[in-house]
Amino acid sequence: VVGPTGIRRTTDSGATFSGVKGKAVAKAKLFGARQAGSTIIAYGSKSLIRSTNAGKSWTALKLPRVKNS
Repeated sequence: VVGPTGIRRTTDSGATFSGVKGKAVAKAKLFGARQAGSTIIAYGSKSLIRSTNAGKSWTALKLPRVKNS
């Protein structure tokens, strides 16, 4: 479960959830996520984080820069 400030993860088909710990997740303000296999991308207006192990650990990613004309 994503947002608004963090991620909660289940390992028992949704019977219980626990908060995911770590710097990348703790500071992220999130509102959505997408999954492809064991990779999950969670995002917010100023946050982008990735897990490559089904949500066990997370890494902050740099947001793309907006080019001003």
